[in-house]
Amino acid sequence: MTSLRPLPRTVVVGLQLVLLAAVILLTIPFLGVFAFVARIIALAIIPAFLLALVVSPRLRAWLDGDEAGARAGAEQGPAHGVLFHPAHGWARIDGIDRVKVGVDDFAGLLLGPAERVVTPAVGTQVTQGEPLFAVYRGGRHVTVRAPLSGTVVATNVALNEDPSLVTRAPFDDGWTLTLRPTALAHEKRSLTPMEKAGRWVRNEADRVLMSIREPGFATMQDGGELAEDLYHHLDDAGFARVKGELFADQS
Repeated sequence: MTSLRPLPRTVVVGLQLVLLAAVILLTIPFLGVFAFVARIIALAIIPAFLLALVVSPRLRAWLDGDEAGARAGAEQGPAHGVLFHPAHGWARIDGIDRVKVGVDDFAGLLLGPAERVVTPAVGTQVTQGEPLFAVYRGGRHVTVRAPLSGTVVATNVALNEDPSLVTRAPFDDGWTLTLRPTALAHEKRSLTPMEKAGRWVRNEADRVLMSIREPGFATMQDGGELAEDLYHHLDDAGFARVKGELFADQS
Protein backbone atom coordinates (compact mmCIF):
# COMPACT_ATOMS: atom_id res chain seq x y z
CA MET A 1 0.00 0.00 0.00
CA THR A 2 1.25 3.43 -0.91
CA SER A 3 1.49 5.73 2.13
CA LEU A 4 0.23 9.32 1.94
CA ARG A 5 2.99 11.82 1.70
CA PRO A 6 2.70 14.85 4.04
CA LEU A 7 1.97 18.14 2.36
CA PRO A 8 4.87 20.51 1.99
CA ARG A 9 5.15 23.03 4.79
CA THR A 10 4.64 25.93 2.42
CA VAL A 11 1.33 24.42 1.29
CA VAL A 12 0.20 23.88 4.90
CA VAL A 13 1.06 27.45 5.84
CA GLY A 14 -0.73 28.71 2.75
CA LEU A 15 -3.89 26.77 3.60
CA GLN A 16 -3.78 28.08 7.16
CA LEU A 17 -3.50 31.66 5.90
CA VAL A 18 -6.39 31.14 3.50
CA LEU A 19 -8.54 29.70 6.31
CA LEU A 20 -7.64 32.61 8.62
CA ALA A 21 -8.47 35.13 5.91
CA ALA A 22 -11.83 33.45 5.31
CA VAL A 23 -12.66 33.57 9.04
CA ILE A 24 -11.74 37.27 9.20
CA LEU A 25 -13.83 38.09 6.11
CA LEU A 26 -16.81 36.25 7.56
CA THR A 27 -16.39 37.92 10.97
CA ILE A 28 -15.97 41.55 9.84
CA PRO A 29 -19.69 42.13 9.05
CA PHE A 30 -20.69 40.79 12.46
CA LEU A 31 -18.09 42.99 14.17
CA GLY A 32 -19.48 46.02 12.33
CA VAL A 33 -23.02 45.25 13.43
CA PHE A 34 -21.86 44.62 17.00
CA ALA A 35 -19.94 47.93 17.09
CA PHE A 36 -22.94 49.83 15.73
CA VAL A 37 -25.31 48.29 18.27
CA ALA A 38 -22.84 48.87 21.11
CA ARG A 39 -22.50 52.53 20.12
CA ILE A 40 -26.27 53.04 20.08
CA ILE A 41 -26.60 51.38 23.49
CA ALA A 42 -23.79 53.50 24.93
CA LEU A 43 -25.32 56.74 23.63
CA ALA A 44 -28.62 55.80 25.22
CA ILE A 45 -27.40 54.41 28.53
CA ILE A 46 -24.43 56.61 29.51
CA PRO A 47 -26.29 59.97 29.64
CA ALA A 48 -29.17 58.36 31.53
CA PHE A 49 -26.71 56.86 34.01
CA LEU A 50 -24.96 60.20 34.51
CA LEU A 51 -28.28 61.92 35.06
CA ALA A 52 -29.33 59.24 37.56
CA LEU A 53 -26.26 60.10 39.63
CA VAL A 54 -27.46 63.62 40.26
CA VAL A 55 -31.20 63.37 40.76
CA SER A 56 -32.98 62.64 44.03
CA PRO A 57 -33.93 59.08 45.05
CA ARG A 58 -37.56 59.84 44.21
CA LEU A 59 -36.68 61.05 40.71
CA ARG A 60 -34.29 58.14 40.30
CA ALA A 61 -37.18 55.79 41.05
CA TRP A 62 -39.30 57.51 38.41
CA LEU A 63 -36.50 57.36 35.84
CA ASP A 64 -36.01 53.67 36.59
CA GLY A 65 -39.69 53.11 35.86
CA ASP A 66 -40.59 52.42 39.48
CA GLU A 67 -43.63 54.69 39.59
CA ALA A 68 -45.19 52.61 42.35
CA GLY A 69 -42.11 53.00 44.52
CA ALA A 70 -41.86 56.70 43.80
CA ARG A 71 -45.55 57.18 44.54
CA ALA A 72 -45.28 55.22 47.80
CA GLY A 73 -42.28 57.31 48.87
CA ALA A 74 -44.12 60.51 48.05
CA GLU A 75 -47.21 59.49 49.98
CA GLN A 76 -45.11 58.74 53.06
CA GLY A 77 -42.91 61.83 52.82
CA PRO A 78 -43.25 65.62 52.79
CA ALA A 79 -43.98 65.69 49.04
CA HIS A 80 -47.42 64.17 49.60
CA GLY A 81 -50.07 66.49 48.18
CA VAL A 82 -47.67 68.43 45.96
CA LEU A 83 -49.00 69.85 42.70
CA PHE A 84 -46.42 70.56 39.96
CA HIS A 85 -46.45 73.54 37.63
CA PRO A 86 -45.06 72.83 34.11
CA ALA A 87 -42.14 75.20 34.82
CA HIS A 88 -41.17 73.19 37.94
CA GLY A 89 -42.60 75.30 40.70
CA TRP A 90 -44.82 73.38 43.10
CA ALA A 91 -47.75 74.13 45.40
CA ARG A 92 -49.22 72.28 48.36
CA ILE A 93 -52.39 73.20 50.23
CA ASP A 94 -51.33 74.05 53.77
CA GLY A 95 -54.40 74.68 55.87
CA ILE A 96 -57.39 76.88 55.18
CA ASP A 97 -56.78 79.45 52.45
CA ARG A 98 -53.01 78.87 52.46
CA VAL A 99 -50.68 77.25 49.91
CA LYS A 100 -46.99 76.57 50.36
CA VAL A 101 -44.83 77.06 47.27
CA GLY A 102 -41.37 75.89 46.24
CA VAL A 103 -39.29 74.53 43.37
CA ASP A 104 -38.82 70.85 42.56
CA ASP A 105 -35.67 68.70 42.34
CA PHE A 106 -34.70 69.97 38.91
CA ALA A 107 -33.34 73.19 40.42
CA GLY A 108 -30.90 71.09 42.43
CA LEU A 109 -30.09 69.02 39.34
CA LEU A 110 -29.12 72.15 37.43
CA LEU A 111 -27.62 74.38 40.16
CA GLY A 112 -26.48 72.08 42.92
CA PRO A 113 -26.45 73.66 46.42
CA ALA A 114 -28.22 77.02 46.32
CA GLU A 115 -26.32 79.98 47.78
CA ARG A 116 -29.09 82.58 47.76
CA VAL A 117 -32.86 82.68 47.37
CA VAL A 118 -34.65 85.93 46.49
CA THR A 119 -38.36 85.99 47.27
CA PRO A 120 -40.98 88.74 46.88
CA ALA A 121 -42.04 90.79 49.88
CA VAL A 122 -45.04 89.82 51.98
CA GLY A 123 -48.13 91.41 50.48
CA THR A 124 -46.97 91.05 46.87
CA GLN A 125 -49.68 90.03 44.41
CA VAL A 126 -48.57 87.23 42.07
CA THR A 127 -50.08 85.68 38.95
CA GLN A 128 -49.86 82.04 37.91
CA GLY A 129 -47.07 81.52 35.40
CA GLU A 130 -45.31 84.81 36.12
CA PRO A 131 -41.78 84.99 37.68
CA LEU A 132 -42.05 84.51 41.44
CA PHE A 133 -38.65 83.90 43.08
CA ALA A 134 -35.05 83.21 42.06
CA VAL A 135 -32.48 80.65 43.22
CA TYR A 136 -28.79 81.59 42.86
CA ARG A 137 -25.46 79.83 42.87
CA GLY A 138 -22.39 81.85 42.00
CA GLY A 139 -23.09 84.01 38.98
CA ARG A 140 -25.95 81.80 37.77
CA HIS A 141 -29.57 81.63 38.77
CA VAL A 142 -32.92 80.08 37.96
CA THR A 143 -36.15 82.08 38.07
CA VAL A 144 -39.15 80.05 39.23
CA ARG A 145 -42.65 80.88 38.02
CA ALA A 146 -45.68 81.03 40.28
CA PRO A 147 -47.64 77.77 40.28
CA LEU A 148 -50.76 79.67 41.44
CA SER A 149 -52.04 83.22 41.66
CA GLY A 150 -52.41 84.87 45.05
CA THR A 151 -50.91 87.11 47.70
CA VAL A 152 -47.62 86.38 49.46
CA VAL A 153 -48.39 86.03 53.17
CA ALA A 154 -45.11 84.53 54.43
CA THR A 155 -41.59 83.61 53.33
CA ASN A 156 -39.32 80.88 54.63
CA VAL A 157 -36.88 82.71 56.92
CA ALA A 158 -34.82 79.50 57.29
CA LEU A 159 -33.53 80.10 53.77
CA ASN A 160 -31.76 83.24 54.98
CA GLU A 161 -29.50 81.11 57.15
CA ASP A 162 -29.29 78.06 54.88
CA PRO A 163 -30.29 78.74 51.25
CA SER A 164 -29.20 75.23 50.24
CA LEU A 165 -32.40 73.90 51.82
CA VAL A 166 -34.27 74.96 48.69
CA THR A 167 -32.29 72.45 46.60
CA ARG A 168 -31.40 69.96 49.35
CA ALA A 169 -34.91 69.49 50.77
CA PRO A 170 -37.17 71.14 48.17
CA PHE A 171 -40.46 69.63 49.38
CA ASP A 172 -39.74 69.87 53.09
CA ASP A 173 -37.71 72.56 54.86
CA GLY A 174 -36.79 74.09 51.51
CA TRP A 175 -40.21 75.57 50.72
CA THR A 176 -39.90 79.23 49.74
CA LEU A 177 -43.12 81.09 50.53
CA THR A 178 -46.80 80.85 51.41
CA LEU A 179 -49.59 82.25 49.26
CA ARG A 180 -53.19 83.10 49.90
CA PRO A 181 -54.56 81.77 46.59
CA THR A 182 -57.12 83.76 44.63
CA ALA A 183 -58.19 81.16 42.05
CA LEU A 184 -57.19 77.81 43.55
CA ALA A 185 -60.15 75.74 42.33
CA HIS A 186 -59.67 76.87 38.75
CA GLU A 187 -55.88 77.09 38.49
CA LYS A 188 -55.02 73.79 40.15
CA ARG A 189 -56.56 72.00 37.16
CA SER A 190 -53.48 72.95 35.16
CA LEU A 191 -51.12 71.42 37.75
CA THR A 192 -49.94 67.81 37.93
CA PRO A 193 -50.39 65.93 41.23
CA MET A 194 -47.38 64.07 42.60
CA GLU A 195 -48.98 60.64 42.17
CA LYS A 196 -49.44 61.24 38.43
CA ALA A 197 -46.11 62.94 37.77
CA GLY A 198 -43.98 59.89 36.87
CA ARG A 199 -44.24 60.14 33.09
CA TRP A 200 -43.93 63.94 33.18
CA VAL A 201 -40.73 63.73 35.23
CA ARG A 202 -39.22 61.22 32.80
CA ASN A 203 -40.12 63.46 29.87
CA GLU A 204 -38.49 66.41 31.61
CA ALA A 205 -35.35 64.35 32.25
CA ASP A 206 -35.29 63.50 28.54
CA ARG A 207 -35.44 67.22 27.77
CA VAL A 208 -32.36 67.76 29.94
CA LEU A 209 -30.51 64.98 28.14
CA MET A 210 -31.44 66.37 24.74
CA SER A 211 -30.30 69.84 25.79
CA ILE A 212 -26.90 68.77 27.07
CA ARG A 213 -26.32 66.62 23.96
CA GLU A 214 -27.28 69.41 21.54
CA PRO A 215 -24.44 70.07 19.06
CA GLY A 216 -22.53 73.25 19.80
CA PHE A 217 -22.92 73.14 23.57
CA ALA A 218 -19.90 72.12 25.66
CA THR A 219 -21.23 69.94 28.44
CA MET A 220 -18.19 68.18 29.89
CA GLN A 221 -15.51 70.85 29.91
CA ASP A 222 -13.20 69.10 32.35
CA GLY A 223 -13.78 65.59 31.03
CA GLY A 224 -14.83 64.37 34.48
CA GLU A 225 -17.89 62.52 35.65
CA LEU A 226 -21.02 64.14 36.99
CA ALA A 227 -21.07 63.72 40.74
CA GLU A 228 -23.63 66.09 42.23
CA ASP A 229 -25.09 68.49 39.67
CA LEU A 230 -24.72 69.94 36.18
CA TYR A 231 -23.48 73.34 37.36
CA HIS A 232 -19.78 72.75 36.71
CA HIS A 233 -20.35 70.63 33.61
CA LEU A 234 -22.29 73.14 31.51
CA ASP A 235 -20.83 76.21 29.86
CA ASP A 236 -22.88 79.42 30.00
CA ALA A 237 -24.71 78.67 26.75
CA GLY A 238 -25.56 75.15 27.84
CA PHE A 239 -26.75 76.32 31.25
CA ALA A 240 -28.96 78.97 29.66
CA ARG A 241 -30.40 76.42 27.26
CA VAL A 242 -31.29 73.90 29.97
CA LYS A 243 -32.85 76.46 32.32
CA GLY A 244 -34.82 77.87 29.41
CA GLU A 245 -36.11 74.39 28.53
CA LEU A 246 -37.07 73.47 32.10
CA PHE A 247 -38.01 76.72 33.79
CA ALA A 248 -39.06 78.88 30.82
CA ASP A 249 -36.39 81.24 32.13
CA GLN A 250 -34.74 83.41 29.48
CA SER A 251 -33.08 85.81 31.93
